[in-house]
Amino acid sequence: MDRDLQASILEGLQELTDADHVQAQLAGSKLPSYCISTLSEQPRESDKRDAELNKAASDILIVLLTGDKSMETLYQDGQGAVYKEALTWVHSDVTDLQITGALALGNFARNDDHSIKLIQEKGTLSQLLYLLQTQNEEEIGSNVHRAVLSTLRNLAIPASNKTLLLESNIIQRVLPLCKTKATPVIFKLLGLLRLLIDGHEEAAKSLGTDEEFVSCVVQWCGIREHAGVKGEASRMIAWLVKHSQCPSVTSVVVRQGGVPSLLDLMASEHIVMQNEALVALTLIATINLETAADSLLSHNIVPVLESLVSSDTALPEVVCNCCVLLSAICKSDLLRSAVLSSAIPSQLKSLCDHCNAGIRSQAQKVLMHLGVSIN
Repeated sequence: MDRDLQASILEGLQELTDADHVQAQLAGSKLPSYCISTLSEQPRESDKRDAELNKAASDILIVLLTGDKSMETLYQDGQGAVYKEALTWVHSDVTDLQITGALALGNFARNDDHSIKLIQEKGTLSQLLYLLQTQNEEEIGSNVHRAVLSTLRNLAIPASNKTLLLESNIIQRVLPLCKTKATPVIFKLLGLLRLLIDGHEEAAKSLGTDEEFVSCVVQWCGIREHAGVKGEASRMIAWLVKHSQCPSVTSVVVRQGGVPSLLDLMASEHIVMQNEALVALTLIATINLETAADSLLSHNIVPVLESLVSSDTALPEVVCNCCVLLSAICKSDLLRSAVLSSAIPSQLKSLCDHCNAGIRSQAQKVLMHLGVSIN
């Protein structure tokens, strides 16, 4: 059959794969075997038709792996042909096959059980890390890097995998990618590193005391054209503080200008991110208030807290965390004075009659720290 026609058929089939049941049917057909066969043939150099057919075969395989049911069909308890081929493709000398292999393994790794098995496959992790190596700065941020980081990120989700990844010296292997300008790669890199420090104090300390890295992250917090990078970068700052709980890390974060990013995160529409910012700022204020006080004040922490405390839509958990942060910053005479000059004391008095016991208790504690009578 003419290669142009084959490519057109594959592209047409891909347009039908939005529906899960179609994905499942195609995964159970002879299509995956055909795609494997096509990709296994070395494309003829400079043959545009070969390249287009291989791309179509690769694209549809990856699309099939995005569906949970079709992915399980192709996985077959680790015995599926697509899974086994993907393990070999990452070892290929052909860049397109490396990318296809990495993307396929990344999709298989969306399932925690598969992820745990995959990291134990002999030579696979070392080869993925090898693919991150670059000969020059022009190579940093390539499509191979993006695909490999996607896979490593999914491998970093199960708790048992994190230790193995950290023992492989993964952080030092991926840090050179901070030089990239490619926002999709930055997004994947931040997601991977954030997962790696989750519950690992030493890893968080190592990254959090790396002035160059923290400086990069703070700069990425200002990327407006890619909301994902901005959000991941801000969360990274919060997680470095939370998981290290280390004076040296909080000092670096303040010195490198990380406080405004945390204050921006406090205004997030996502409750999880709001609370991450509040916890990080509370730790900074508790551990290193003398260093952080000027930055907190100059970047308007008091008006931000005033807005959250007075919000009718803020969840009780958020209001309680705001009160804990207020108690921490009020140990600074500078910040205490600013709080007393704001509407926060009167707002807290109103909260003393709140229906939520936790909010009532926290509001009373802050007023006590401020030396303000409840009545």
